[in-house]
Amino acid sequence: MRRQGFTLIELLVVVAIIALLIAILLPSLARAREQARGVVCGSSLGQIAKAWHAYLDEHKGAFLRGVNMEYNYGGLQGEGSVFFGKDPARPVPKPLNRYLGLPLVKRDRADVFVCPSDRGTRFVRPRAIRYYGTSYYPNHILIGQSAVWVPPGARGRDIWNDVIRQMNTLTRSNVSGDWLVILIGDFTWLDNWDESVPKEFPCWHGRRSMHNLAFLDGHVAFTKIRKGIHVDPNYTLIPCRDLRSRFVDAQQEIAPP
Repeated sequence: MRRQGFTLIELLVVVAIIALLIAILLPSLARAREQARGVVCGSSLGQIAKAWHAYLDEHKGAFLRGVNMEYNYGGLQGEGSVFFGKDPARPVPKPLNRYLGLPLVKRDRADVFVCPSDRGTRFVRPRAIRYYGTSYYPNHILIGQSAVWVPPGARGRDIWNDVIRQMNTLTRSNVSGDWLVILIGDFTWLDNWDESVPKEFPCWHGRRSMHNLAFLDGHVAFTKIRKGIHVDPNYTLIPCRDLRSRFVDAQQEIAPP
């Protein structure tokens, strides 16, 4: 008796069907993986927000101020510059680490500061966690230097001057609507908001303008950041209600749908 095998045409049909199934399934698998990374990222931001609450409780509600503190608030020693901890002989203490059970100076294994989707930016290579020591950037009006640079011609420049005056005395008790106030988020959120940056930076989680953000009340949300928009129904950078209303008036002409 002769055994009958597959013909070449039959094999080609099977291979084509398998290739088609792979082509259909791969994007779904990629999206599922990205969603899983986003969940890890959001969980880390939630832990960092809790650490900030502990910090504020211990410091009578005063936010962390200091040169480069928007980068050096917590995490690893960054390899991007001696100002972030590159030089082993000149370590840079990261104050928030203590509230997450980590030493002030740490050079590896600080998973809570690592976003799995961290791909850096065109200027920050290879990843933000390597360059600065953290994948997350705080609201620079709350945390960081005592003033912010306002580009010439920026909308609401006069209002920014009032924001800067309030920053040095700002405490948690001065903040209104803390469920709207951004506390910290994916590193690229600020560049995608900043109107002085001409183009959007790539978002780490696969959706344009969307970022994982932790808000001052502690909740985390996947939120759309709009270029040049200081006050949005879903977020705000501005902690005080009086200045917030003035920004709303100033940004009306540029607010996209």
